[in-house]
This record gives sequence, C-alpha cells and structure tokens, in this order.
Amino acid sequence: MTIYSFINQSAFQLSTILVVVSCLIYTLTQRHTDRPQNAVFMVSTISLAVTAICELVYYYQLPHATDGQTARFAVHAANYLYYAIHGLLSMMLFYYALFATKVFQRARLIHHVFYLLPCLTGEFLILFNPVLKLIWSFDEHMNYYRGSAIGVLYVISAFYYVLSIRLFLLKWSGSTKIRRIIIFYSMFISVAGIVIQMLLEGIETELFFESIAFMGLMLAFEYDEDRLDTATGVYNRIALMQDTRNYIENNRKFYAICVRITNLETLQRVLGASDNEEIFRLVANYLIDVHHRYMIYRPTPTTFLLLNLRGNEGQVRFLSQMISWKLEEGWEYQGRSLPLHGVILYASAPDELHSPEDILLMCETPLPSSENG
Repeated sequence: MTIYSFINQSAFQLSTILVVVSCLIYTLTQRHTDRPQNAVFMVSTISLAVTAICELVYYYQLPHATDGQTARFAVHAANYLYYAIHGLLSMMLFYYALFATKVFQRARLIHHVFYLLPCLTGEFLILFNPVLKLIWSFDEHMNYYRGSAIGVLYVISAFYYVLSIRLFLLKWSGSTKIRRIIIFYSMFISVAGIVIQMLLEGIETELFFESIAFMGLMLAFEYDEDRLDTATGVYNRIALMQDTRNYIENNRKFYAICVRITNLETLQRVLGASDNEEIFRLVANYLIDVHHRYMIYRPTPTTFLLLNLRGNEGQVRFLSQMISWKLEEGWEYQGRSLPLHGVILYASAPDELHSPEDILLMCETPLPSSENG
C-alpha cells in the first residue's frame, strides 16, 4: 500500500484525529481543566483519538496480515483495542452529561450500578470475544466478519445516547435556544455516523462523526466565556444563578460562603478605578489557591461567593477564617500593603437558603453599620 492510497483510505480516521487534537488544544489553552466534566471530556476525546489510531494501524497492516505474524498480531490487537475503548465512549458521553447538568450530585450508588451495567455487559462480550466470537471474527485469510451479537453494542450505545439527550435538553439550567440547537445537531450527527456504519460496513464514518459531536459539545459546554467574570476569571452572577438553581432542584446540600469587601470607596480614592480591579484580581487568585475555581463566583463588583459541596460546617468555618486572616493581612501591591475590610457570611442550602434569590440576598442585603468595616 502506497502512502497516497493509505491516506485516501484513512481520510476519516486522520480527520478524526485532527478534530480531536484541535478540541484538546483549545481545552488546554483556555485552561478548562478544573471541573469534573472537563476531565471526562478530555478522557473521551483522547479515547476517540486512540480508537482512530487503532483503525489506522488496522488498515495499514491488514494487507500484510496473511503473510507475516507481526502484521497479523497488529491487526488483531488494533481491532481488539478499538472495540474495547470505543465501547466506553457512549458511557463517557452519558457521564459527561451527568456532570455538565449537575445531575451527578443526586445520583446514588444504585443509580450508578444501573448506569454502568449495560456498558459492563458490552465490555464483557468484547473482552471475551477471542473465545466467544460473538462480536467479530476473522477467517484464515484475515477476512473480517461481524458477529451475531454486534447489535447488542449498538443497542447499548442507543441507551446511553437517549439518556444523554434527555439530560442535555431537559435537565440543564444553562440551556439556551442556540445551545439546544448545537446539542441536538451534535447528537444527530453522531447517531447518523453510527447508523451509516451499521448499515454500510465499508463506510467508516462513525469516529469522524463522533469527533464532530464532541466539538459541538465543546462549543455548548466547554466554551463558557459568557459565564465568566472577565476581570477576575471566576464565574459571574449568571453562572451562580444557574448552578445554584440546579443544585437546589436536585436536592444537593451545599454551603455558600460570601466574602463582601466593604471599603471599596476608600480603595477607589487611593488607587483609582483601573487599579481597583487589579486588587480584586489578586483576591480572586488567592481564592482560587484555596478553593476550586469552578466553585467561585463574583455576583457583584465587591462580592465573591464560594460554594462548598462536600464539606461540613467545621470545614466551611475554617475556610472562612483563612479568608478572614488574609483580608486582615492584606495584599502587596506596587510596594505597599493594602488591607481590605470585609465581612464573611456563610449559610447552608437548602436548610437556610431555599433559592438562588436567597443567595443573592446574602450578597446584596445592606450590612449593619456595626459590622460594616
């Protein structure tokens, strides 16, 4: 096989790798790596690239498989890894949807058993295929044949796709008309690639169409600049309302820690408006050092709000005390120390805070004069 015929035959696989690498470069350069869904997205796209590489090895070695043991082994190994890894992608997509829509917070152990059982069934058939030969087989001339149970893998994929679409379209509080269109198109193009390859075995569209779908998810979920506070890099008021509404609707208990800076007017007189924002960037960077960035919000110019999903009241109190000490210590800026006057409040939801509006009230309600400053 010449290099030109190989490239021509492997156009879908090479395109898949190009799209996946582009998604990964964007994710890494934009530093979208701190949320759980980011990790699932990166693992999924890397897995997609590995399956494409497996197909490249398969097609490159297949013409030599009848003559050499090394090529024959490479074909068997590449095909085996392709099925084993590719069989996990639809499940990864579903867990990405769980994290992105924050429904994962409500799922219990019994739910995860139900979620994983179809995938484990498919992986069992794949891992023991050399003995059972229910998914694929090769004859003595290295001709490939689909097994009688290949349809089971397609049914499992359909199961996860249906659940994922339901989560994306019905359970995502950040959904907008444009994002719903992107998600619907992404799911449609992915399913179309699977159906085409299922009906027309010789057309290898599945991986490439799936890579396009993951790019769509990146645009809908990973591209979250509209949820960011541009001055500090933490999340804004819109993101706070969306996320807390999701947590409360899913009965997820959490603590909200509100950090309110009370001497803004003094800072503006001393520093000016432009330098004033630089001080808040320093505060945001400190909060990122002691807490997860994706759980820090700036709902007002003088307020930061931290969400704690896993801690207890003792941990929340300790974190609040650390922030209080840092405010008293102040920040070094242009050769001088700038202590910030602030008030720190915390409360639990849904016990004390029953809605996103309650959380905003904690951020905006006027403070008693005895505490202010």
